[in-house]
Amino acid sequence: MRQFYKGKLIANDGVTIDEMKALISSNIADAVAFGHLAMSNPDLPERVLNNWKIDESVDKSTWYSPGPKGYLDYLPYQ
Repeated sequence: MRQFYKGKLIANDGVTIDEMKALISSNIADAVAFGHLAMSNPDLPERVLNNWKIDESVDKSTWYSPGPKGYLDYLPYQ
């Protein structure tokens, strides 16, 4: 895409942390958007910077449901 578009590129759609690091370091993407990893890790940037464990135990059955369940019940790294 770089040869066709000179603006900022944001990668998404199931990108892993390792893929994110490779995309950014090789200048393929300027940023990466995360979905479920951001939901289940409210402190995702700190986890990546500190090499802390990434919680991948998101409960998809709570997505788009009313109330805080599935949105506010994931804890920061302890």
